[in-house]
Amino acid sequence: MPTGARLARTSDVDDIAAVQVRAWRQSYAGLIPEAVLAE
Repeated sequence: MPTGARLARTSDVDDIAAVQVRAWRQSYAGLIPEAVLAE
């Protein structure tokens, strides 16, 4: 499967935010209380 990159579009905002939140939660799991990560 070929891969590529393109500039983000306004329509990508929800997906980009979801990736950022998921990465943040995984990175800080065990360091920050789960209740804070769930916010």
